[in-house]
Amino acid sequence: MENTSGFIQQCLASKMFTEDEFVSTTTRFFGDEIELNKIIQETKKTLVDYGLDLAKIIDQVTGDAYYVLTNNKQDTLATLASKYTQTELLYFKSLVEGIMTSDDNKFYLTYHEALDKSGEIEVATFRSKEAQTALDSFFKDKWLESVSGKICLGNRSLAELHKFLKDNYYEETTECYVCSGILTRGWMCHYCGKGIHSFCYNQLSTNQNKECLECSKDFDQNSQENDSVVGPGE
Repeated sequence: MENTSGFIQQCLASKMFTEDEFVSTTTRFFGDEIELNKIIQETKKTLVDYGLDLAKIIDQVTGDAYYVLTNNKQDTLATLASKYTQTELLYFKSLVEGIMTSDDNKFYLTYHEALDKSGEIEVATFRSKEAQTALDSFFKDKWLESVSGKICLGNRSLAELHKFLKDNYYEETTECYVCSGILTRGWMCHYCGKGIHSFCYNQLSTNQNKECLECSKDFDQNSQENDSVVGPGE
């Protein structure tokens, strides 16, 4: 297809699109007569030669679709070094570690906990002020997002860092049994062990009471000992 090169350059520059942005961009380069799926497949074929892929990810709560350019060959965290300093990269890895290993399927850090992570870097010039600046960049670049003041992995991280998260946090990582996406926001049944995204649950459930769609056991929302909520909630 003509204009594929220009479209790929735009993908490289943007890194991540909302679905509306993606459709608008494809229309700008290819017009509105070519099917979107054909554009995606042709683009993916071209990207393979560069070790890249165009991945689609669905927001775990809203169901909004995003298109993200991912690196299949190089360690994605290493590629961040082109944007961030080595110290900022270490801080980001520390944040990911804290989020993924948080107790009781929280998958978030409080703002205070995130700033405290700066102390783990052991770099004299990297303190709370520098951590705040780095956090702002991570939010702006959509690696992280804030939900009611709680810091979680953003959709970009879940897409681009998918392999890293699966390889390094195998025991902590659960997949939604409906769509197979990594689960950091939704529900976990402590009876049958099945996890499900909030969006996937809401799409399939016709019951106002929260209960597992697999085994029909009630989700124990109010029990501190058996909390079925995954992540910071909706």
